[in-house]
Amino acid sequence: MDVRRGVAAGLVGLALVAGTAGCGKIGEKVAEEAIERNSDCEDIDIDADEGAVSGSCSGDGFDASVSGDAELPAEWPADLAVPEGLAIVTSTSTDTPVLSLNVVGSVDGEVPAVYETIKTQLTAAGFTIDTDSLAEGPTGPSGTLAATGPELTAAVVVADNVSGIGGPVSVTYSLTALG
Repeated sequence: MDVRRGVAAGLVGLALVAGTAGCGKIGEKVAEEAIERNSDCEDIDIDADEGAVSGSCSGDGFDASVSGDAELPAEWPADLAVPEGLAIVTSTSTDTPVLSLNVVGSVDGEVPAVYETIKTQLTAAGFTIDTDSLAEGPTGPSGTLAATGPELTAAVVVADNVSGIGGPVSVTYSLTALG
């Protein structure tokens, strides 16, 4: 992440906090305009009631929701399913220097079952599993999958969710276009 994106992320976080400080829609609008004016971000939309923020910085989209209501990036492959009930906390889409899609969320279930579901979903979407590692660690089970598809590589981490948002299993996807 370059400095401008870091500053933008900080402004977005600050705006979300400011928007929840009792200023309502006026506070949200002021915060949105401040972010857009002081960064390379545009189309910022803050919903403090829902704890959500979305927009675009340097052409890279993002969506964040403390309630788990963020959405998959628009460029997400249509044939790649995610676990049913996945509560998406953040999603980002960047295209510099290549397309990169990142999604963080949580889901009900147990780590081994969610891990196997994701592995099946990757395979059904045409990905070949390159790394398949599910192990019991000191804090519980966790798994890492790496896969190569026709147009993207995928790295997925499945572990116990410690964020308190959503279900007990945390899922992190990183998809990158093949160069």
